[in-house]
Amino acid sequence: MVQEIGPLVEEFLPQGILIFFDQPAPAGLGEVSPVHDGAGLPAPIAVGDLQRFSEPAPGGGRRRSPATA
Repeated sequence: MVQEIGPLVEEFLPQGILIFFDQPAPAGLGEVSPVHDGAGLPAPIAVGDLQRFSEPAPGGGRRRSPATA
């Protein structure tokens, strides 16, 4: 479950960059990332997994993004 969303996250989204960190985020990186606690995951996130976001994507539908690292 995401606990915090850094104030600079939106600046990275147009470039397709979204980096998640577990709590506590490394110094200074919490500002540019969503910080999660790992709760609610049925398994660790792996390359190729799809993350779905609850906010609709521009133009409707759901926003999905593959895990790349």
